[in-house]
Amino acid sequence: MRLFKAALAFVMCLAFLGLSARSGSQEVIKVGVLFSSSGTMAASEKPMLDATMLAIDEINESGISLASEKRIKLQAVIADGASSPAEFAEKATELMEHQGVRIFFGCWTSDSRKAVLKVLEARGGLLYYPVQFEGQEDSPAAIYSGLTANQQLFPALRFLSNEGYPKIFLVGSDYLYPRTTNQLCRRYLAEHGGSIVGERYKKRGSSDFHEIVAEIGRSGCSVVLNTINGDSQRSFLQQYREAGLKMPIMSLSLSETQALAMGSLTDGTFSCAGYFSSLHSPQNARFCAAFQKRYGQQRVLDDASETAYSQVRAFAQALLRCGRAEPAALRQATRALILDTPGGLIRYDPKSLYCWRAIRIARFEKGRAKVVWSSELPIRPEPFLGARP
Repeated sequence: MRLFKAALAFVMCLAFLGLSARSGSQEVIKVGVLFSSSGTMAASEKPMLDATMLAIDEINESGISLASEKRIKLQAVIADGASSPAEFAEKATELMEHQGVRIFFGCWTSDSRKAVLKVLEARGGLLYYPVQFEGQEDSPAAIYSGLTANQQLFPALRFLSNEGYPKIFLVGSDYLYPRTTNQLCRRYLAEHGGSIVGERYKKRGSSDFHEIVAEIGRSGCSVVLNTINGDSQRSFLQQYREAGLKMPIMSLSLSETQALAMGSLTDGTFSCAGYFSSLHSPQNARFCAAFQKRYGQQRVLDDASETAYSQVRAFAQALLRCGRAEPAALRQATRALILDTPGGLIRYDPKSLYCWRAIRIARFEKGRAKVVWSSELPIRPEPFLGARP
């Protein structure tokens, strides 16, 4: 921790020197902001878009100048991935070929991320990815800011075990992240105890969970591990409550934004994440105040939006280090980069370019999250659990 703080002090010194406005010519850097503004993932991704734009505007207002004396202006080029991997890939291609964009912030789902990375790898781009995911990936076109399974899934499973919930029913959206996460869940339980009594998936955007809810009720489970994504969350929780089921739910993809909109439907539901808006720190107070001033006092922050915000700040720090918005140089400058974020200290791993993060578990009541457990210190990411694919 002492080394962490010393490195942080050094980074803050660099930031002070680099963020002070200097005279000179201006260099405009286009950055792609690629999230879903329509479709089943829009409610989840809209807060990330807003937080990304807040960070970009703050950086422009602060007056970053490089050693060349050129003052930097980030020009956001926003595109709607429309909750479709094919649309994400098409928009990434368009932004690179017709807008000259090489740096991207965006994506939620793993299939959208992979579709974009295929485009960026072929054309020399770089994606900053802000969402928890299954890991098992090492792309030369990515910097991974979201949580891996050893940072989110495994702490969640340890918590459930300690709370006396050994029998788990797995329910998720039918795509890569939930299925891979649940494979890792099986592996973890085989080594540490506990059992899986059921496993079901539904297509993203589904609204009928009655059959799955009935199966959960018959299963004898003590807890549900939920990896449903997007607006299907409401349908599942609504039908779960209507069935009168009392087993708690641990949700890995339920954001505070969604929970607030659903209110008492989320009562008693647990969530494991790196950030909750109730965290007490000067950095988080400033972040929440700036976000609500811009987007409305009723808005609430969540893990994905805080990560989206912080990774733009990480990009700015890497830009100061290397002096140019070139993907390979930015990746190198990001290695071992430390930032003091609204969620606490983070560090980009020098080998994997995944992110060290502190982890919290919260319980929802009336849509509000109360932290009930914290790792306190950042947890090292383990991208490849077991053999590399």
